[in-house]
Amino acid sequence: MRARRISPRALGFRTGARVDVEIGALPPDHALAPGVREAIFRVAQEGLSNVARHARAGHVRVSLGLIDDQLVLTSQDDGCGFASGGASRGMGMANMAARAAEIGGQLEVTSRPGGGTSVRLAVPSGPPSLRPYAARAAGWMVVLLASVAYLATRGMSNHPWGATLGVLGAIGVTRYAVAVYWIRRGRVPA
Repeated sequence: MRARRISPRALGFRTGARVDVEIGALPPDHALAPGVREAIFRVAQEGLSNVARHARAGHVRVSLGLIDDQLVLTSQDDGCGFASGGASRGMGMANMAARAAEIGGQLEVTSRPGGGTSVRLAVPSGPPSLRPYAARAAGWMVVLLASVAYLATRGMSNHPWGATLGVLGAIGVTRYAVAVYWIRRGRVPA
């Protein structure tokens, strides 16, 4: 079953919680690496969804803005909280951590039973580095070349997964090569 995505307004209607959203100064588009805006949006959605499903909060505060050359998203609630050393975290927390890692951000989740939860995502704001994108393009190139070599020796008729890996490799190479292209020109695609 797919998790429902929720906005601050919908959270207030759904749970009765008061939701305050503060947007501070934001960096120019060229200061964020490709995919950062979407990742921040998805982390915010997941955090609000977790509040709606689990927190039983009366007040939620969400803020986004620049702090010390980092774009920082913070979500705080006064809900029931959870023991951080307790049971394994769910997929929502794992998804947020994966998105943060993918964009070079740092995710901090603090909570205690009866004391609410705070989620903080900090992402570097400055000229993006080419290194991670070039490395990913090279990795996908290896997948593409391996699948082409495999298909050349085995044939495509009995090995459709080889062709599938080739297509995925081509998509990955293209995605990250385009990101490198735009970063080198000082512009970051949306």
